[in-house]
Amino acid sequence: MPVKPPKPTTVHPLKQFERWIRRTRVRWAKARTCRQLVAAARDVNLDVLAARCRDLPRPDVIVVSNDASARGAAQCHNCLASVGQQLLPVHKTLLVAPKGVDAAGVTHIECTPATGLLTSIKTAINTSATGHVALCDASATLCNDASLWMAATIKERPRIQALYADQLEVDPRGSTSLPPEPLRQPDFSWAYLLARNFIEPLVVYDRHLLGAAVGRLLARGQSAATVREALYAVALEALADCGQEDVVHVRHPLSSRAAPTAAEHFSADLPQIAAAALAARNLTAQVTHNPSDPALHDLHFTRRRAPRVSIIVPTKNAAALVKTCVGSLRATAGYDNYDITVIDHDSDEPELRQFLEAEASAGGLGVMPYSGPFNYAAMNNAAVRQTSGELILFLNNDVDAFSEGWLDQLVATMELDDRCAAVGCLLYYPDGDIQHAGVIANARRLFFNAHCGLPHDAVGYQGRVRSLQEYAAVTAALMLVRRSAFAAVGGFDEVFPNDYNDVDLCLRLRQAGHRILYTPHVRATHWESRTRRSWGTGKDVFVSRWGGYCARDPFYDPKLIQDGPQPDPLEALWRERKTVDLERIVNALGKSTVAKDAS
Repeated sequence: MPVKPPKPTTVHPLKQFERWIRRTRVRWAKARTCRQLVAAARDVNLDVLAARCRDLPRPDVIVVSNDASARGAAQCHNCLASVGQQLLPVHKTLLVAPKGVDAAGVTHIECTPATGLLTSIKTAINTSATGHVALCDASATLCNDASLWMAATIKERPRIQALYADQLEVDPRGSTSLPPEPLRQPDFSWAYLLARNFIEPLVVYDRHLLGAAVGRLLARGQSAATVREALYAVALEALADCGQEDVVHVRHPLSSRAAPTAAEHFSADLPQIAAAALAARNLTAQVTHNPSDPALHDLHFTRRRAPRVSIIVPTKNAAALVKTCVGSLRATAGYDNYDITVIDHDSDEPELRQFLEAEASAGGLGVMPYSGPFNYAAMNNAAVRQTSGELILFLNNDVDAFSEGWLDQLVATMELDDRCAAVGCLLYYPDGDIQHAGVIANARRLFFNAHCGLPHDAVGYQGRVRSLQEYAAVTAALMLVRRSAFAAVGGFDEVFPNDYNDVDLCLRLRQAGHRILYTPHVRATHWESRTRRSWGTGKDVFVSRWGGYCARDPFYDPKLIQDGPQPDPLEALWRERKTVDLERIVNALGKSTVAKDAS
């Protein structure tokens, strides 16, 4: 039963004054940043940048629509007009649309119910002759610098397989009083793409990769009734084997469109598309619309194998916690092939010793004595060496109230990708607030739990509390790890006895080419203090090792504030940020790779 949160205590006036000073300092720093951004943006001439890039290879743009209504035709014309108004003209524009939706100066590939959207897109790809092709939903309009960003990025990274960007969400009622909101996305992750089509509505592909993907879809008899289904199926097929080194994320908006309504989300059967993409890779999952956010997909995987899982629970005394944890995990695991090892760190509590002796005698669990100063990393490394499971579950003794079938779902999620080395889950505080939904690396705080403190039923920014996805790290309070990957990186680094050890492990696993997944469909309660205890014994080592990574977490845009996360107030200056960054990327190409100014 959830406990009531404690009553708030009175804040000392000196503490209130200290907080006011801190808030004032932050506001002053942001005001200074605003002035600097505006001043820098005013010095940038986009026409000059476009002239310097006029000789760069530019992608063809394929605008896709299957709506022959007046509204659909108007969307097509708006989209095509935005393509025609690019600062850097595109190489060629192609339109995949029904008869009657036409425009001058573009190549029109007619789409009929008989031919289908995917066949028409394949024809358009075959008509293109450039190295990269942009697929664009006709419901979107391109920002006037989109082609310039595409060309400069492809020149900078010529071997990329795909490129996508953030987008602007405009008021669907057409009101201009509300400013467009930039939707900030993480860097590429196929797992997150299964849970949400976060790369729509504009994606640039390598033409050969795109053509092969559409060809495979057609060979399997894949169909798509809507443009969103077709482009989602193409993205899942084309990018299934791609990593972040293959797919570039432009952290600026390159397109805008009205937010799809709930009815539009439900009318496009994207969960069925995701399930088909999994089935093509011999994976099975029940995929449905999330009831709180129809743009999200709930994925409940069906495992193919039942590997041995070794569960490791460290404790010092705390008999009540251990009994509750072990009882709860057994009652709800939904999985039989596991063993439990309790690390007994010099416990002198009679109740715990009696419990462990009785369980060990009955064969219910193993006990590993551990003596000496507390070192979480060392004791868990020692326990791993005494177990044999193909998978290892690190579990704190103060975790309970597991969701039904939690261990079965963790094992099934691990099967999603052979490169997956660890899976974490959604953890709650005893009062029901969210404690952990992934770990975010951060330049100032080093790392923190994503969406910490949000209400129990919150979906988070862009639904990320409820989305299967990759993260930089997950907490070892409840973390399933692949033994082979754990051994390959040397296990926990024992230089971190108290803190940082789980994040350091995850970052080393990622450095070795593995992936860290988070699933919201495994939930538990963690009775940890809201203020994470940190002795700081390994902070200097952690900063020296991972300071650069913390400056740019690929799964977290720094333009989002930490609490929520929610858009930073500085996002009102997204145009200035974008302009300054565009000049930086063009200048970085050098005179040898871009044409000189016309002057």
